[in-house]
Amino acid sequence: MDPQLYKAAKLGQITLLRQVVNEDLSRLLTVTPQENTAIHVSVSFGHIDFVKEVYAALLQHNSSLEGDMDYRRSLSLLTQVNSRGDTALHVAARAGHASIAKFLIEKILPWRSDQDIEGGNSSDPGNRAREVAREKIRMRNKSNNTAVHEAIRRNDHKMVKSLIKADPDLWYPIFDDADEEGGESPLYLAAREGCVDIINQIFLICPSPAHGGPYGRTALHVAVIEGHLGVVKILLEKKRELVNKVDENGRTALHYATAFKKRHMIVQQLLRHDTSIGYQLDNDGLSAFHIAALESSIKVFKELIQWCPDSGELLDKNHRNVLHFVVMSKDYKKIKFFLNQVELEELVNQADDDGNTPFHFAARQGSLKLMGLFLSNRRVDVKATNNKGQTAAAIFLSIPIKATIVSRKTYDVSKVNKE
Repeated sequence: MDPQLYKAAKLGQITLLRQVVNEDLSRLLTVTPQENTAIHVSVSFGHIDFVKEVYAALLQHNSSLEGDMDYRRSLSLLTQVNSRGDTALHVAARAGHASIAKFLIEKILPWRSDQDIEGGNSSDPGNRAREVAREKIRMRNKSNNTAVHEAIRRNDHKMVKSLIKADPDLWYPIFDDADEEGGESPLYLAAREGCVDIINQIFLICPSPAHGGPYGRTALHVAVIEGHLGVVKILLEKKRELVNKVDENGRTALHYATAFKKRHMIVQQLLRHDTSIGYQLDNDGLSAFHIAALESSIKVFKELIQWCPDSGELLDKNHRNVLHFVVMSKDYKKIKFFLNQVELEELVNQADDDGNTPFHFAARQGSLKLMGLFLSNRRVDVKATNNKGQTAAAIFLSIPIKATIVSRKTYDVSKVNKE
C-alpha cells in the first residue's frame, strides 16, 4: 500500500487522504501485503469519518470500479475482500465498531422502490439488487464466518443487535440454514461464550435456529463443556430435542457433564428434562454413570442415582460396571461411598470379561487401606477368582505394596479441547 495512504488510514488523517487523492487517485487502490484496502485499514482503527471520505472519493472519481452504475460500483468497493476473505464489515464486527458496521450496511443495501414494497416481485431489478446485497452482507470469510459470527465470538451484544436491527430478515438464513460440515452456527458460538443476551436475540429472530458445531456437537454440548448453566437452561427450554443429541463419538451432553467435578447442577437440569439419557452408551460403550464414576464428584453420583437408580447396571464393552470404574478412579472417598449404596449392591461381586471383580481391581492398586475397605464389607466375595484362577488377595500379595498396576483408562475429557 502507498505509505502515505497507509499512514492516513491508520491515523484517520482526512487532510493527508485528500492530498493523496489530489496527487494521484490510483494510489487509493493500492493494498497491503494481506490485500487490505484503505477502507479495511481505517475500519480496523475505527475511523468512521475517514471511511466515509475514502468511500466517497473512490465512488465519485474512479470509473474502473466494477459496474455501470453508482450502486454496483459501491457494492464492488465495500465488499472487496482481503487475503483472509474479510470484507470491511467483517473487520468492523471483529473490532467492535458498530457505527461503522451500520454505515457499511446502509451503503450496501439498495433503497427499495415503491414497487418492491407493494408487489414484492422477485423478477424486479430492485428486488434482485437487494438479494445480491444481502448475499454480500452475509458473505463468509475463509474461516466460514459472517460478520455476525465475528461479533458473537467477541460476545459483543451491541454489535450483534446493531447488525440484526439494520435488517432482521437479512440475517435469518444464517440462523436457520442447516449447519455446514465442520462449521459453527451462531447459536453454537453464543452458547460456547455464554452469551445469554445474544442467545435470546437469536431465538427472537428464528424460533428454531441451527445449533451445530464441529465434530457433531450441538450448542448444548458446548454449553455443558464450558459450564454455562444459564445457557443450558435456555437451550433446554427452547430446543428440548438437544438433550439426547449425540456427537460423532456418540456422547450426549450428559456424558460431558458427568466428566467434570462441579457440574451437578447441570446434570440435574439435563436429567430433569429426560432421564433416558442416563442410559445411553457412547461409541466406547460408556454411560454417563461410568464416566462420573471415573472422573466426577459424589454430588454428581447422587444426582444420577436419584434420577436413574438402575443405570448402575449398565456395562461397558468389557462388561465392567460402574464400581469397576470407581475403583479405577483411585479416590478412596468415592469408592467408600459407592460400596455403601444399596442401589449398587449387586455390582460388588460382578466380574468383567476377564473374571475380575471390583475387588480384584482394588487389589491391583496395592493399597492396604483400600483392601481393608473391601474386606470390611460383608457383601464382598473375598474368594472370587478371575479367569486366571486368582483371588484378590493373591493379586495383592504378588505385587509390591506401594505399586499401582491398575491402569486408569480415563474418559478422555482432554479431547474436548483438542478436537
